[in-house]
This record gives sequence, structure tokens and C-alpha cells, in this order.
Amino acid sequence: MTEKQSMSIKRDWINKLKEEAFAMRKPYWTLAFNFGGLNNPENFYIIDERLFKQLQEYLESETNEE
Repeated sequence: MTEKQSMSIKRDWINKLKEEAFAMRKPYWTLAFNFGGLNNPENFYIIDERLFKQLQEYLESETNEE
């Protein structure tokens, strides 16, 4: 498998994920992807702004507790 240099995300993919999450009564969705290649196990995730802000707040609170 050849590693790719770019990836196009279709809005339809996100809309379908939102619908599936709603049907499963899940409050969040994510789109996971990687650029392929046999030696590249790194994954990336697309989330909406609301979840990103919640994650950011959580991480900041964890950092402040240390």
C-alpha cells in the first residue's frame, strides 16, 4: 500500500456519521483516517468544534491539576 500525501473529506461522510451517531444515541461522532503505507500506523481524527472545545477544556483542567 502506497502512502498518500493528501486526503479529501466529503461532507456526505460527515453527515452520514452524524445520522448514525444519532440513531445509536451517541452524543459524538468522529471520522478516523490515515494516509496509508505499510510503515505509517499514525491515525488522524476529525471531530466537530463542540467536542474539540470540550476536549480542550478537559485537557486544560488536567494540566492545571498537576
